[in-house]
Amino acid sequence: MLNEYHKQRNKAALEAARRRLKHPVSAEQMKEEIQSRLNEPEEVESNDEAEAYKRKVFEISPQRKTLLLSLDDTDIQTMVEALEITINNRLASDKASGIEDHGIKRFIEWRDKAKMRHICITTIARRPIINCIRKNLLQPFENQKFDLSIGLTTDSEALKIFDDKISLCKRLIMKLNFKIQ
Repeated sequence: MLNEYHKQRNKAALEAARRRLKHPVSAEQMKEEIQSRLNEPEEVESNDEAEAYKRKVFEISPQRKTLLLSLDDTDIQTMVEALEITINNRLASDKASGIEDHGIKRFIEWRDKAKMRHICITTIARRPIINCIRKNLLQPFENQKFDLSIGLTTDSEALKIFDDKISLCKRLIMKLNFKIQ
């Protein structure tokens, strides 16, 4: 299931780990190495080439393109809703704790990209979006349905609405996991 980009990245990571095992370094040597790498000028051309290659691999992936094309307006709206709940929860916890959450920017970026149907939502943000849908939409819907059924209400309309919402979320998660084409 791994494409060529991931295979090369994994191979390079394994090679780096093997080199570190052969020549262990002290904490001071590691700090010096990190400092020297931070002080080195960045290789702009190679980073741009790597980014272009990565984007090309992602864009030509037929599975990801199919996923992006198969997402309808309801799916996009569901993803945006799940991301907005996450954003609001993180903002509320920021205010309560007084500590700034730096990860919130990426959720805002993903929400905006989901609204624009950008390919990023099928590549970088697919797994976090699945987690947001599960945590912010699917679990609360299931809990509310369970509470209604425990209350032994005869409100079949409400139960049907929750069933529809739950099936919508589950279908979207399956799509994002490439289990529905």
